[in-house]
Amino acid sequence: GENLRRFDITPQGDYLIAERNRYGYSQLVKVSMTGKIMEELTPKSLAKVYDFPRFKPQHEKNAKTSFAYLVTSLDKKWQLNTRTDNQEFTVPLPKDYQFVSYPEWSKDGKSLYYVASSQGENRIYQYTLANHHLVSLTSGEHPVTWPVSQDNNKLLLLNTNAKGPDVYQLTLAKAQIT
Repeated sequence: GENLRRFDITPQGDYLIAERNRYGYSQLVKVSMTGKIMEELTPKSLAKVYDFPRFKPQHEKNAKTSFAYLVTSLDKKWQLNTRTDNQEFTVPLPKDYQFVSYPEWSKDGKSLYYVASSQGENRIYQYTLANHHLVSLTSGEHPVTWPVSQDNNKLLLLNTNAKGPDVYQLTLAKAQIT
């Protein structure tokens, strides 16, 4: 009954964050594995819409919890943000982008992958946090969505064509285009 939609489970599996859309209000909430709202991470808002929360993988026992999410407001483009505690960072997006979605952390937590479109072409991008480097991993020749990070330096992605979606595996070392 909480009207939760997109969500992600912590790396430890002890709770999740979700976008709650209730009575027209959108917000990010922290939810126990029993379904109880533990904390409101953003104020409920009619002016902002949140989507696709994704936890950053944690490799250190006492590391701070970080997550990425999408946010937009009236007459604004979607933005991709990261949050650690109450500090937020807006991830750079390609120049003149029209669409952004499907954020996904690399397995080591050092990069974010996402899909963005520019000039009618969907591409998968990689943003490396340490050096603030943004690179396109696909050419835009085929419509791609939903990157999923793999342990072996590969990325799974969906490519949709007239017959439906196909799953492809992209080797990251060979993929950096621009």
